[in-house]
Amino acid sequence: MTILCPKCLKDDQVQKVSAIVSSGTFTTTYNVPAQGEIAGHKVYGTVQQTGMGKTELAKILSMPTDKDWNEWKQKQISQNEISKEYMSLHPAPRAELNGKEKNFGLRAGCIVLGACSFFTGASYVIDVISSSDTLDIWGLIIGVFFVLLLPLSLGVAKAIFEASNPKEYKEKSKEHKQKYAAWIKAKADYVNAQIANIQKTASDIQRQALSRFNMLYYCYRDDVIFLPETSFYVGSQEMKKISTWANLGELNFTPRRTKRAADGGDSARCVQEESTPAPPPLTQTVRRFLCQE
Repeated sequence: MTILCPKCLKDDQVQKVSAIVSSGTFTTTYNVPAQGEIAGHKVYGTVQQTGMGKTELAKILSMPTDKDWNEWKQKQISQNEISKEYMSLHPAPRAELNGKEKNFGLRAGCIVLGACSFFTGASYVIDVISSSDTLDIWGLIIGVFFVLLLPLSLGVAKAIFEASNPKEYKEKSKEHKQKYAAWIKAKADYVNAQIANIQKTASDIQRQALSRFNMLYYCYRDDVIFLPETSFYVGSQEMKKISTWANLGELNFTPRRTKRAADGGDSARCVQEESTPAPPPLTQTVRRFLCQE
C-alpha cells in the first residue's frame, strides 16, 4: 500500500517515523577524566564510557518520556475548577429559616470575648512560666482563668441561642446544617470521581499515543508527520509538545475509506471519506483537559 503525504500528495519522500528514530539512534563512546591511588600514589588518567546519541530529527520524532507524560497528567487536574463546575451544576443549599435569629449579636459577642480571653490568658501563662525564676502562682491562676473563659463563653452563647429562638427555628437550622454537610460530601465525591475519570482518560490517551507511534510517517519534503487515513498531520517541531502527542492519543481513530481518482493522467490523489463515529459525550471537566499542554 502506497502511503501519500497529505500535504504534497506524493510518496517519494515519505518514511516511517519509527524507522527514522531507529536509524538515527547510535551508541557513542567518550573519555572522562579520572583519578585513583596505587601504593599511596595518586594516578590520573581517563575512563571510557558509553552513551546513546540521536540525530536532531530523531530527537524531535522520539516519543515523550514517562516523566513528560506524568507532568502532563498532573497539569490536567485542577480541584478548584472541578469544584466550581460542581457548584455551578449543584448550588449550595440555602437556609430556609423563618425570620432572623434572635440575640445573634449577643451570642457572637460572647464567642469573641471568649476567644480574646483565651489568647490573652494563654500568652500570660507562657510569660509567667518562661520569664520568672520562681513560679508566680497567682499570675498562673489568673492566666488559666482567662483561658477557661473560652468554653464558658461558648456555653453561654449556646444557652442564649436555646432560650431566645423557637423550636421550629432551631429544627430548620439543624436541618440546614445536615443538608449542607451532605452537599459538602457530595461535592467531595464528585471531585474525586472526576479526578479518577481524568486520570483514566489521560492514561488511555498515553497508551493510544504510544501504540500509534509505529503508525506515524514523516515527509522530508514538507517536514510534516502524519497518521495515514486520518486527519492527523503536523509540522515536525510540533512533536516536541506533549499536547501534540495527547491529540494523537485522543484521536478517535477508525480507518477511513480511501479511494484514488485519476487526475488527467497525473499522479492519483487521495480522497478521504469520514467514517469515524462521534466520540461518546464527556463531562465538561474531562473535555476541557484534553489536548492541554
